[in-house]
Amino acid sequence: MAGGLTIDGVTKAEAPAIRDLLTAAFGGPAEADLVDALRAGGFVALELAARDETGPAGYLAFSRLAVAAPNERRRALCLAPLAVRPDRQRRGIGTALVREGLARLEASDEDIVLVLGDPAYYGRFGFRPGRPDRMETPYPHPENQWLVLKDRPLPLRLALQYPPPFAALG
Repeated sequence: MAGGLTIDGVTKAEAPAIRDLLTAAFGGPAEADLVDALRAGGFVALELAARDETGPAGYLAFSRLAVAAPNERRRALCLAPLAVRPDRQRRGIGTALVREGLARLEASDEDIVLVLGDPAYYGRFGFRPGRPDRMETPYPHPENQWLVLKDRPLPLRLALQYPPPFAALG
């Protein structure tokens, strides 16, 4: 990656640096606490870090969502959080992390990725606003968006449950 950055999985030894990055990027510890709780609960399916010579400059996690019957064979993840160190923002690091994460998921057995965020930003990656008549989650529409991987057809109705640590974000 340009600018001396590399993207790869997160190591356990990087947990304190990732925590510091999340706290700085979000202006407080809520997202860092979320990641700690998701890790402790075994909900994190994929974590990526963009690194420069000083350590992690960006971070991205995908966590497992529960899918209700009759679609329980579907594999769904949520993208959260995405963070870039404040001194490295607006340099394409977040975009590179999302593209790398989605490429890895595209090559896996995953079916659907959800994200709760700015539709203009995430729309660049193919995310589309969720429809209340087709997607049931505890979060609002249109900020709640989905991306179907591998061009698989979506079920007519999909009920998804986020891991319990997300409830602590309020």
